[in-house]
Amino acid sequence: MQNRYATLAAWVYELDKPVGRSFGDVEFYLERLQGVTGPVLEPAVGNGRLFVPLLEAGLVRRHRSPTDGRALSLYVTKAGRAVTDRVEEETSAHEADLLRALSATERQTLIALLDRAIGGAEEAVQDLVARQTAEERTGTEDE
Repeated sequence: MQNRYATLAAWVYELDKPVGRSFGDVEFYLERLQGVTGPVLEPAVGNGRLFVPLLEAGLVRRHRSPTDGRALSLYVTKAGRAVTDRVEEETSAHEADLLRALSATERQTLIALLDRAIGGAEEAVQDLVARQTAEERTGTEDE
């Protein structure tokens, strides 16, 4: 099954959290970075709220990108992989428990239907983004 959730979540995030408007992130980073004097992961990447604690916990590490000296790349550590593996196992067990009343065929049907629903939601978000972009270009909004 293709995981389209990440793309859909990114589109919704862009609509819900436009650049230039704080939804608590600026305050979060100001508090988090207070007193820090050494190098830090660029906090304005949007995912910094997740990555900073992962770096601090030793679950990921950062290195200069081998293809772009200006960029940093994140890599999962052994400890991070162990956490990821455990979460994947627990998630699979939880899903199996939740869907235990369904046969294998019914689970496959459910997954196919959910994929179709996600595809429809992706199209709806794309349409909304296109409308908003067109409105921004023309300076009008739907009333």
